[in-house]
Amino acid sequence: MMSGSKHRNKSAEQKIWENMIQRCHNPNNNTYHHYGGRGIVVCERWRDFKSFYKDMGPRPSSLHSIDRINTNGHYEPTNCRWA
Repeated sequence: MMSGSKHRNKSAEQKIWENMIQRCHNPNNNTYHHYGGRGIVVCERWRDFKSFYKDMGPRPSSLHSIDRINTNGHYEPTNCRWA
């Protein structure tokens, strides 16, 4: 990004959230078959980024990604953590 640009970068958390939504709910996403195609969805509460961020908080470091505790479970507060 060039210095002085007025474009606002998305936060790492917002990019992670967008990717999560896409892989679970967009059949045209190249990883959909591993997620939405298997029936894994993002809970209704987390369809809103602010709710997702309120529940998950900031990513602890650039090495962390969203992790489902039960890999066959949905993306929801009781099944996700930063790992």
